Amino acid sequence: MALLKLLHFEMKRIWKAYVLLIFLVSAIQLISVWRSSRNRIADLEVSAQQQGLTVSQLGQDFSFDGAELFNSLPIIGSIMLSVAVLLIYMLLIWYRDWFGKNTVIYRLLMLPANRASLYFAKLITIFH
Repeated sequence: MALLKLLHFEMKRIWKAYVLLIFLVSAIQLISVWRSSRNRIADLEVSAQQQGLTVSQLGQDFSFDGAELFNSLPIIGSIMLSVAVLLIYMLLIWYRDWFGKNTVIYRLLMLPANRASLYFAKLITIFH
């Protein structure tokens, strides 16, 4: 039960960063998919005009390669950005806990609970 209370305490501290990252990553990836599909359609239209075919006839011969899209910089970059932000936030929280004006870690360590629960709550919050 102590682990759940500590986990709830930690999640209350970081939920704003998680929500911001979810929206940011979703927006970047959706815009990337939209731009990629628009570019692909434009390329098919140009190829269809050059070959004298319709876009639907040309589109039957070509398939869309998802690896090209998902290995692009915006997709991987947005994920790496969120990892970097979470690592920086983790370091700031750690610094604030140990060296801040109101040292939260001392109060947490003085709780009559198992310290492993405190460590696991922080670890689960980071990897959640």
